[in-house]
This record gives sequence, C-alpha cells and structure tokens, in this order.
Amino acid sequence: MKQTSGRQFPDMDRRSLLKFTGALGAMAALAACTPKESDSTDTTGSQTAKLEFLWPGTSDPETAVANDFKTTIADKGIDLEYNFLSWADMQKQISVRVQAQDPPDLTMTQDVSDWVRMGALADLSDRFGSLNIDRGQFRPGSLEYSEIDGKLYALPYSAQSWTLVVNEELLGQAGIDIASLETYAGMQEAAEKLTGDGKYGFCIPMQNPRFSFRTFATAAYANGFQPGDYENPDVAKWVETLEHLKAFNDLRPPADKAWAYPEMFRAFANGEVAMVAAGSFFTANVYELNPEIVGKSVQLAYPKGPQGSDKRVPISNAGFAAFAGSKNIDKGWEALSQLMDKEWMARLTAVAHAPALTSVTTEDLKPWVEKYYPKAVEGHLKQCESQAKIADDNGVELQKIAGQPAIEPEFQQIFSEYLAGSMSAEDTVTRMSERFAAVAQ
Repeated sequence: MKQTSGRQFPDMDRRSLLKFTGALGAMAALAACTPKESDSTDTTGSQTAKLEFLWPGTSDPETAVANDFKTTIADKGIDLEYNFLSWADMQKQISVRVQAQDPPDLTMTQDVSDWVRMGALADLSDRFGSLNIDRGQFRPGSLEYSEIDGKLYALPYSAQSWTLVVNEELLGQAGIDIASLETYAGMQEAAEKLTGDGKYGFCIPMQNPRFSFRTFATAAYANGFQPGDYENPDVAKWVETLEHLKAFNDLRPPADKAWAYPEMFRAFANGEVAMVAAGSFFTANVYELNPEIVGKSVQLAYPKGPQGSDKRVPISNAGFAAFAGSKNIDKGWEALSQLMDKEWMARLTAVAHAPALTSVTTEDLKPWVEKYYPKAVEGHLKQCESQAKIADDNGVELQKIAGQPAIEPEFQQIFSEYLAGSMSAEDTVTRMSERFAAVAQ
C-alpha cells in the first residue's frame, strides 16, 4: 500500500496511554453500563453465539437495516446485540473498553487509523480471499481506506465521498446555471446571488470541530492538496483555500457559528441555505425533515480551486470490522461475510449512496430505497447515481491523518480566529502547521 499520510502509525506511546487511562476513569460509568455479551458465550457445537455490534447509524432507515440483518443472521446461530450510538460516543467507548480489555465483537467503521494504533481491530487480510471479491471491483479509494501497512482492517460497503450538495430549485429561481459551479470563483458568485431575503448561499457548521474541518478538507482536495500534509504545507494552495472560505463570511447564516450537522441539514432542508459541503448520508440526514428536498438537490464534485484537478473528491468508506479481542472472531467473520453479499450491500448502500462495489447497481438498490425512503425514491436514486459517478470520475483516496481527532479542535479554533480577521491567511497556515504537529504526536 502506498503511504497516504505524512505520518507513520506508531505503537501506542506513553502519552497516548496516559490519555486513554484518563479516559478510562472518566468513562467508567459508561463502560459499566455496556455489558460484554460474548464473554459468557461458547461458539462450539450448536450453541448460539452472542455478538455485540457497535452500530452508529441511528436514523430510522439505518436501524431498520440493522434489525433486518439481526433477524436473518439468527438463522446461522448468531444473536446480535446492537449498541446504537453516535460516532463520537462510539470513539470514546472503544477507547475505554479496549484499554479495559473488554472490547465488543463487531463495529461499523470509517477511519480505522487510531483503532489500529491501539491494536483494537483484527487483521482481516487472510480472510478476505474467502469472499471471492476481486479488488478491482471496489470504487477508487474505498478499499484502500481500510488498509494500513498492507493489512486490511475493515470491509467497506459504501464508497463515501465529500461533495457539494446544491438546492437546484433555489439555483433556478436565482437564474444560476449549475454548470457555473465548476470553480471556486463560480461558487462564490453563485453564493452572492443566492444570499438575501433570509436565505444564504453557503454555510459552515462551525460548532463541531469534525465537520468544520471536513468542510475545509473538502475544499482543500478541490485545490490540489491534502490537509494531512501540514508539516510541509504548500502555502499558496492553503492560502487560496482559506481565502475562498472566508469569502463566504457575509454569505453564511450568522447562526452557523453554533451549528453542527443537524442544524446545517435542517437549514438546507427548509430552503434557508442553498449549498452545503456534505456528501454521503445526505438523504438520511434530511429525509425526516423534508423528503421533498432530496429530489430538489444535486451532488457535485466540489468546485475546482485555482490549482485543482479533476481528481479532486476524497473517497473514504463506511464498513465493518471485528475486534482483535473478540472471543467469537470466527462467528464474527461469518456475520461480516454475510454483510458483503450483494443483497446486504444493496440494502446498506440504499440508506447511504454509492456502493463500494461497482457490481452493485442502482437497480439493486431500488427495492430497498422504496422501502426506506418511500417519499423520495426517484430523488434518492438520483443521489446514489451522482455519488457513484463522482467516485468513479473524480475520486481519490482520502488521506488518513494520524491524530486527526486531536487536530480537529485546533483547526476549529484557529480557523474561527482567521475568519474573524484576527490573522492573515499566511499566518493561519503557519499556526495550523505548528499546532497540528504539536497535538498529533
């Protein structure tokens, strides 16, 4: 595997261990409330194996898929006990439970980097061959995102891309040709026309470090650089992207300083914001708010910066992994293998957007889209097709950044100060480089 990050992934050092030890004390009550189902389970003979599965998909369609799978896999002697929680809470819980040598059995995944550093996940490389899936069937970057040092730690079901989502109805009312959203400059001009009468051209969810960083990263890839290369940044590219985002200062809702994703999607669903940097799981986030907005929206590769190229959309994945400390690893693999079947991949990606495998088609998704999004079938199928095409035509593997959870709050603080006019773009790049390096150790 090619190296995709400027940093290696070292073994857990003393500083990291102290952080996790501290977290253990802080989270002891949480751990105590999450019993380990598989400790008392024997997987030999005909007994049922109880597996705890961390599932951070909490929308109605996502939990429906999970419960359908629980019913199906029970026929194989596997009793799944789901732990439904947010991604943020899942990160905290895994850290605590791995340090306490009390891991769950299975989990949904996105970036596996920090968990691999902890030794939390099982290496699935040797088992992968039994799936009879050719690597070439995976969309660009989707399988590689689950690999570190040539080892596979998760099975991807969805190719996740970070895109620009646009309300086509609002664009039409403003007389804007969607083809003009090809460049930074075109996007900024459109935002100016879309702002007024209580509506805004763009927003950045500044309250949440993860999502404010993601907006910056989406725009960064579109200008030909990766935020993880902060130790030796291409200053000109960083400055161009920072200035691009600052250009929206008067074109964003003043309230978005206190917004995370729920508030951003609510504003978009209500027609108060015309463009958002989002991507996969867009429909899942807006459907319950306003199913009609799904059909009125289109996903685009984020507009190209002055130094960007067509290969400008970061591709990660959502997938599934097994914990190295699971006492039911073979039964866990059996469950994961079932999830990689075409039917289950179709069910899972019908909730999100683009399947990780090119062999799963829109027609495969359609019956499940009809089940999970009955009020937005055609709109959601359009989102799925757009995401698949963007991944195929514009996708590049999302860089895995060591220590990213620690970097994101630093970014949020410095970026907020920059947008407020406290420092120049050049000074912002210098400060980000220094602070990111300091906290990522």
